[in-house]
This record gives sequence, C-alpha cells and structure tokens, in this order.
Amino acid sequence: MTLREEVFAEMDARKKYKRMPLAFKILEHTLLLGPRGRFFTDYYILMRRIDDIVDREHDPPEGIEDITSWVERKIEFARNPENPEDYLDEWMIHCFQTAKKFKQDFTVETVEILGGMLFDAMRYGTMQLFSAKTLDFDYYTKLDIKGTITGSLKVFRENPTNWRSLLALSQAVRIYYNLRDYEKDVVRDGYVNIPKEIVEGNQITEVELKDVNSEKVRDWMREEARKGLIYLDEHEKEFKQSFKPTTRLVLNVMYEHSTREFLEQMIQ
Repeated sequence: MTLREEVFAEMDARKKYKRMPLAFKILEHTLLLGPRGRFFTDYYILMRRIDDIVDREHDPPEGIEDITSWVERKIEFARNPENPEDYLDEWMIHCFQTAKKFKQDFTVETVEILGGMLFDAMRYGTMQLFSAKTLDFDYYTKLDIKGTITGSLKVFRENPTNWRSLLALSQAVRIYYNLRDYEKDVVRDGYVNIPKEIVEGNQITEVELKDVNSEKVRDWMREEARKGLIYLDEHEKEFKQSFKPTTRLVLNVMYEHSTREFLEQMIQ
C-alpha cells in the first residue's frame, strides 16, 4: 500500500474526513490535471501524516521519541532537502520535484505550515493557556493560514499575494475545527484553544475545560459559532470578485458548505 492509499484509508475510517479523499480524487481528474493535481493531493498527504503524528493519531517513524525535535528537523529539511531522515522526508522531496514541473517552489509555505505544527507539538499534553494574539495571529494566521492559502493559490494559478482575501473563510474554518475537535483536543491531547483572557475572565476551571458539556464551555462554543458565521458572511461578500470560478467551486465544496452547516447546528 502506498502512502497515499494508506492515508486515504485512514481518512475514510474517520468520520470527519470522509469527504476529503473523494474530493481530492475528483479534483485530480477534473479541475487539476497533471502535476498540479498530483502535487495538491500528495502535499496534503504529507501534511496530514505529519499532523497526525504530532497529534499522536499515528506512530512516528521508527526510533523517533521526541516529536518536537522531529518537527524542528522537518522544518530544516524543508529549507535544505538533502539526506532524508525518514519516509516523510522522501515524500517531501517527491512533492517538491512535482512542483518543479509546473515551475513553483513551496519551501516558504512548507516552513510556515510546519511552524504551526511545531506549536502544537510543543504544547501537546500541557493544558497551557495562551493569549488570543498568540493563538489566532502568531501561530494560526501568521503561519498555518498564510502557508496553506498561499500554497493553494499557487496550485490554482491564482495570485498568492491575495491570501488575505481568504482570511475570513480561514477564520471560520478554524473555528469549525476547534469546536468539532474540542473534546479530543482538550481531554486527550491537552490543547486549550480557548484564549487565556476568556478562561481567566470567566473563571473556567480545568475540570470545566475538560467537560465539553459544562455551561461555560458551551457558552463559549456558541459565541464562537456566531463569530464563525459572521466570518462566512464577510467572505461571501468579497470572495466572488477576487478569484476564478474554479477556485470558488473548490472552496465551497471542500470548506464553506460543511463549515456553515456545522456552525449553524452548534448555535441551535
């Protein structure tokens, strides 16, 4: 079984990812033919597997015990892809070589996305609180959002400097993921994505944080869902004028529809 087949099988087994493998296969055989489609899928496979290792949903390569140091080495390897340490370094080289076929380089985007994963690797299991600025800007917007959006825009022949035009959608999707995965993130992994100001201001105890049904946590979730829907409305107002029809279709199918559906259910 290839890495692509293995990761897709794992995604099929998880309810939250059930649409993604089919979406990538459709893209690769319709809207993104050739090396762009292969790169888009294979690069997602790379980042999905690394992220799963960071979240302890998949075993790391043999001999790896310190996940934080391992992610730091992945960042350095992205800058200088020589002497691969494991099969994921080899897969990264494969992705970069595919990108060269359509004359693009994704080094900066890779370093940025892995930087967001490094933040999670460092805080795994700690229940440490961070400010809204640290959570929302220093790591998510500045690294994960920017890297993911600019990379995707390059693949879809869009101008990567327009990445800020997708900030509202990205914030909505981030809220969706935080709420959907809340119990796993806090109870199992020790990630607290509620800003320190809100936890302390509302005197939310650690026991309450670990109870997805506690009144204070549910109040925060409903407020976040409302914010997410406002972000989606902002996105719809500006989005149609900024990007090609193909890009709009892909984002609607892969992100907008499921995000809105979830957030509306959360409020209800």
